Amino acid sequence: LIAGGSGFGLKKGDKLKVVEVVEMEVNGKKIQRKKEIGELKITKVEDENFSICSVSSGGIDINSKFESKVKIQIITKD
Repeated sequence: LIAGGSGFGLKKGDKLKVVEVVEMEVNGKKIQRKKEIGELKITKVEDENFSICSVSSGGIDINSKFESKVKIQIITKD
């Protein structure tokens, strides 16, 4: 279940990337690095705010990061 539905323009069959967000310091500047750890596919859009997804790849990494409370984001694939 993700917090994103028809109100975000999502529809059944859309593919999404799961990324780990890591803050790094480069040359004294803090920047965010987004590292792809898996992929989801929307199986059902419940309403404007929520969708149900299946994991297409990276299930073990996604679960591990989620349980470790690592900051992850779900973003649309191009």
